[in-house]
Amino acid sequence: MTRAPALGSQRLAQRRAALRARIRKLGFYAGRVLSGLLVVMLVVVMALAMAWPPINRVEAGQTPQYPDIQPVAWSLSQSRVWNGVREVVAATDGWTEVGAHEGSGTVDFEARSRSRLFVDDVHVRVEPNGEGGSVVFAVSASRVGRGDFGQNARTLRRLFAALHENLGASVDEPSAP
Repeated sequence: MTRAPALGSQRLAQRRAALRARIRKLGFYAGRVLSGLLVVMLVVVMALAMAWPPINRVEAGQTPQYPDIQPVAWSLSQSRVWNGVREVVAATDGWTEVGAHEGSGTVDFEARSRSRLFVDDVHVRVEPNGEGGSVVFAVSASRVGRGDFGQNARTLRRLFAALHENLGASVDEPSAP
């Protein structure tokens, strides 16, 4: 009768060992899967990073990586366009005016990312063009990082599109900024 308990405990020990082996095997495969996912994520991030130029400052008419972003001439007065810039900034979620000087025609604002983690500084300058109209120059620069994943360009495009919608005037691109 003494053999039965020993045999039972031996079977229990074998079951525990088999269970530990299965768990180790699952852990091994889970580690492989997680490692594979990490590699895939790294490749995706690198591909995204390579999709945009490695810059963190975009200036209308001065950034060769974005030739489509140019200063814009308006057929409205400097004062009207300057006020239009301020109205657009006030109406846009995530944008906060930090300074405006009508005399120099400048408006400075912060553009926060949707996640609110990143802040870009935007400087807008409205100059008279000598023909009763005005020209809008703008610069958007990230506060941190070497690249912005295209965010500064999107900010300037959004600014110019909102200005066009707000001012309701025809837009001309100046030949020489």
